[in-house]
Amino acid sequence: DMCTNSTTSSIGLRAQLGGAILGAYGAYGKSSATQQAYEDQAAVEQNKAQVADMQASSVLNVGQQQAFASGIKTGQLEGSQRAALASKGIDLNSGSALNVLMDTKFMGGIDQKTISDNANNEAWALHTTAASDRANAAIYANRASAESPGLNAATSLLSSAKPVADSWYKWSNATGGGSPSTPMPTATGDW
Repeated sequence: DMCTNSTTSSIGLRAQLGGAILGAYGAYGKSSATQQAYEDQAAVEQNKAQVADMQASSVLNVGQQQAFASGIKTGQLEGSQRAALASKGIDLNSGSALNVLMDTKFMGGIDQKTISDNANNEAWALHTTAASDRANAAIYANRASAESPGLNAATSLLSSAKPVADSWYKWSNATGGGSPSTPMPTATGDW
């Protein structure tokens, strides 16, 4: 009967040891996967930031081209107006003719400024998005750095240590395999 209890205790102890090792392996694997997921998400956020910055540059370039084209159209319109007014013998330097030409130039300038402002506002929004994406990337990178597979595995092993030690102590006493002179500490710190 004592042999059966000793064998059962030995099997139980081995099962607890195996469980502790598997638990540590599982904790390591889970932590490694979490760490990799954070690193991957940081890379995604960094890529999003780069795309937003490229889009902002593109918007500014297109805005400059559109503003330039608008200036050319204004110049062409003013030239056509001058030619039409002059062909009728109207003095271009005074009165209504001068007002029409000045209004055309003024409105053309407003169009160019509006195109430029719109491009700048859109580029600013994209740069803001890029900055936010970079901040998110940094957060994910910090989370990945904080993840410690080895520490999680060690913590898992340590949390299994007391039950395994208790089982070993019981098995050792049951088999006469030598017992410590004082009992193992308990979870509450008692000796």
